[in-house]
Amino acid sequence: MIWVDITNLPHVLFFKDFIRKHNALVTARELSNLPELLEMHSIDYILVGKHGKDKKSKLLESSKRIKKLAKVISKHKIKVVAFKADDKDTIKKIKNNILKTYI
Repeated sequence: MIWVDITNLPHVLFFKDFIRKHNALVTARELSNLPELLEMHSIDYILVGKHGKDKKSKLLESSKRIKKLAKVISKHKIKVVAFKADDKDTIKKIKNNILKTYI
């Protein structure tokens, strides 16, 4: 199974065709109209966590979300992870931690 984590509105359009063509587990966070946009495109998803408002709450919410995501994805046989990240450090952390842990 492929896990696709949608964390921002543009990611829906970026991944929608990919999700439709593959057996994908889609997770998303509570942010703006993200759940509504996923529903508008008929994408099934699991809502996990939310977006903080200031630096402190963003850090706290991000930490809580990681723990919740671990519980969600541990229930599935994830073979591939797909996500959109602009931050090279984030990409490196995911490669080094999540992929080694779940594949």
